[in-house]
Amino acid sequence: MAQVGFSPESSPYRPIRARHLFGFSGGYVWGDAGEAGVGPTDGPFGGVTFDMLFGGPVALSFNGWYADLERLVKVPGLPPGIICLPFMVGVYTASTPYVALTLSIVPGLLFNVYLGNTLAMTHGMVGLRMRAMSSAILFFILNLIGL
Repeated sequence: MAQVGFSPESSPYRPIRARHLFGFSGGYVWGDAGEAGVGPTDGPFGGVTFDMLFGGPVALSFNGWYADLERLVKVPGLPPGIICLPFMVGVYTASTPYVALTLSIVPGLLFNVYLGNTLAMTHGMVGLRMRAMSSAILFFILNLIGL
């Protein structure tokens, strides 16, 4: 491809070179459930990756992963948010705001249970001098995605 009036060698336009990578992976994970004894232990995993690399620093990735790991805190047959459901129905059908506020205490506490574990994992991945920065980045990302 060349601009009119220029030979292909001296054209100011350069074609963008693109590469595509496609990969599968899978296997079986063994774990010891961590120090608290509630982490994932054993199970299969699999994934698909598709990467498009456009000449230079631009890349686009699509990844999909699935893992069926056993956890000690998992209650078989119950979805994770089932405890909050009766309280939320009560909040939406309450006759006064005071009853709704009182019933929303339990879901409000349970919706933020993930924060302690997430913060502990984030602090475990960085050194002592980077904990404040890692917390700031974590909460920035959580606020961006609306959690």
